[in-house]
Amino acid sequence: MWEIFGKPKTNAKRENRVESLHQLKLTTQIIDKSFSFYNLDYKYKNKAYDCFREIFSSDFLKQKFLGVYSTLYVSDSDDFRELWQIKDVEILFGNSVNPFVTNLMILLGSAIHQAKMKDLKFNKKQINCHKTRVRECFTNDLENRGYEGIRVSQMLWATYFINCRIIEVGNLQYEFDGSIDKIKIHVPHMPKLDMEKVKESLFDSKKTLKKYFRFDDKQYICNSWLLSKQLSQILDNNSNIKKFQTLFKIKDGDDCTGDILNHVYGLKSCDDYGKLPEKTSLQRKIKAELMKGTIFRLGCGQLI
Repeated sequence: MWEIFGKPKTNAKRENRVESLHQLKLTTQIIDKSFSFYNLDYKYKNKAYDCFREIFSSDFLKQKFLGVYSTLYVSDSDDFRELWQIKDVEILFGNSVNPFVTNLMILLGSAIHQAKMKDLKFNKKQINCHKTRVRECFTNDLENRGYEGIRVSQMLWATYFINCRIIEVGNLQYEFDGSIDKIKIHVPHMPKLDMEKVKESLFDSKKTLKKYFRFDDKQYICNSWLLSKQLSQILDNNSNIKKFQTLFKIKDGDDCTGDILNHVYGLKSCDDYGKLPEKTSLQRKIKAELMKGTIFRLGCGQLI
């Protein structure tokens, strides 16, 4: 990546021009390879080219981009976790930045992704899973929500796979968080939270995690809106969400209304809860509580 942006500028205009042409050519090659590797729709390729050219032509944007790139792909620290607090692309990358910058960040990580999967000796199934998840992060906001670029959260989630911080087993995902020495369970979006498959995944995960991460006997935790105690209070005992909660010892966390709006209603935010859709019983029940002023809190669970 550092080869793309090159060394600091010299005073020689000709050298700068030659270096710029080399950087542009190298980057377009990386973008092309990324589209092929992740099997992305080529209709987005010109947007990626244009976004890079805009960043490349501005020293300010280039340095901001490099700073985020370093945090996500180069640094060995956990500073990347702080980026989850940033929701606005322009706050992260600079004012008037091309919104496709988050997609570009994913594309320029593909070589790292391939190298890390090779180093960990991922099997074909895990490789295909990772490529699928990155592709979903790249396209979901573009195709399902009509955004010009993906949200910061989608970019960050893709980098978890690119850096091979996530292993997927069945219908659950597992992340080793070295700062707390625990395994974080993530529940991807699915049509139905199938408890039999959840238990199967939990059982099989220990062998898979030992194979790739080379450790076992780590404590499992899950911080999710699915574990919200306020959510539990409005669901009946036959609810799969409520059954999922019984697997954990749960404490209240921060306000997770934003997560619920995102996962249940597909919204970034909502200024009028009365306008929320009521297509499912879950949507109707949550809407009623939100209109009463209920604050849904994240459930911080420890696997029993």
